[in-house]
Amino acid sequence: MKILFLLFLSASFTELFAQSDTVIAFYDRDGKVCQQDKAIKFSLQIKENDHYKKLMVDGMDSKIESIAYFSDTECKTFDGPYYELYKNGRTRTLGYYHQNKKINTWKTWSDDGILTDSLVYLDGYINGIGLSRNKEGVVIDSLIFEKAGKGVSHGYWSNGNSSQRGGYVAGKKDGMWTYYYQTGKKCQEVNYIADSAVSYSCYDEKENIQKDNCIYEKEANFPGGEKKWVQYLGNKLSTARLPNDYYNGKIYGQVWIQFIVDIDGSIMEAKIIQSVEPSLDEIALNIIRESPRWQHAVQYNRPVKAYRKQPITFAKVAN
Repeated sequence: MKILFLLFLSASFTELFAQSDTVIAFYDRDGKVCQQDKAIKFSLQIKENDHYKKLMVDGMDSKIESIAYFSDTECKTFDGPYYELYKNGRTRTLGYYHQNKKINTWKTWSDDGILTDSLVYLDGYINGIGLSRNKEGVVIDSLIFEKAGKGVSHGYWSNGNSSQRGGYVAGKKDGMWTYYYQTGKKCQEVNYIADSAVSYSCYDEKENIQKDNCIYEKEANFPGGEKKWVQYLGNKLSTARLPNDYYNGKIYGQVWIQFIVDIDGSIMEAKIIQSVEPSLDEIALNIIRESPRWQHAVQYNRPVKAYRKQPITFAKVAN
């Protein structure tokens, strides 16, 4: 894997590597430390006075994904500014930690620079009033918190109807929460204890009790299950017209694609998150885009969009 090729083209990174107090670590797709040849990300840990600055970097394009400060050499105790960045360089999240607890104002932006969240934290808990908005600037959640994480949430659909209502204790969902269809009709009631759902009831779109197919959460599924999905990918790959450079052993590798299964089961917004080579990338994208409809995901007894990641491997052809 050409994980550090672009990195060494960057003068700023080269200067960091030259520092004796810079530590490099490599991570696999599950976020676990691994050998360089299996890594998709890496981190640079630099000592700054009595703190440690850690940059998480995408190994394929050498773009910084996050910057955090820690008070310990193991980088387990967040302490100081925290940033997350989009691929286009815009800020995703900006906030501040003190001894692993969020404090002060935390803000989140969409990838096109629209502010979507602005929350104030005190000793690790949301404090006061907080609003979340979608890209159109419509409020989709309002939060009112007292001290020590006690508060209430009132969520909204983009049409203004309620999407959810419930309370928090110590920053976790607690007690009865009610969820609603986009029509404003109740779809599920869930009883929580410290974020764990201990019981729930379902309602149809006329708010009648629904005894059959009462679902709290269910992942999106390919018709026939995972085995059929793997079979579909294999069949499409085996019949794809691959470029000559592949058969000559010049291009190969594993392409990773992220996509959305919409509420009607169709595939949306398929995009490359780990590239190999443009022609192979496009073949992999088309395989995903041409997928038959899935069974949509369910959350709180209502259909929801689901995000998936899928690797497609173009094995090296033996010379």
